[in-house]
Amino acid sequence: MNPFAPSFRTGILLAPALAAFIAQTTLAGKLPTAEEMTEALAREEGSETRGGSGDDGRGVAVEAKPAIAVSLHFAYDSTELVSAEEKQWIAKTAATVFKSPRFARHTFVVEGHTDARGTHTYNLDLSKRRAESIRTLLIAAGVPPEQLRAIGKGKLELLTQGATEADHQKNRRVVFLRE
Repeated sequence: MNPFAPSFRTGILLAPALAAFIAQTTLAGKLPTAEEMTEALAREEGSETRGGSGDDGRGVAVEAKPAIAVSLHFAYDSTELVSAEEKQWIAKTAATVFKSPRFARHTFVVEGHTDARGTHTYNLDLSKRRAESIRTLLIAAGVPPEQLRAIGKGKLELLTQGATEADHQKNRRVVFLRE
């Protein structure tokens, strides 16, 4: 079985190995290597069934886009990354992957996510602004602007429903999707 084969978990489309990787990076504070990003973003697109929203178990077929989620630490209610290490990771590792010949013909979505606190409207705006801030860092590192698109998902696709600070941090993330 392909560890990056998509499956639907807790309201979002995630690969089983990627879901475990997200939990690991959130707990360990580890950012993915260029090799890990490349492997996740290079896999083939596939079709997957998302579970229904009721107890009936019905699902909807959706396209599974190659993606990798990264836990970045933003200052509270801010678009600023807290860690200089994370800014350096964006400028070096992530930018290098996006600029590589393997991905030169692809467009990527920088998808921002928030935790469950705050209103739906506010979190959509905050997540969009955070995604735009990451896009700006990538462009400053030499990724062509036309290769990147930023969107905000707010609290629509939570990884965890918990209420601890660790749970909130898992939900505050950026996902890079290959279009």
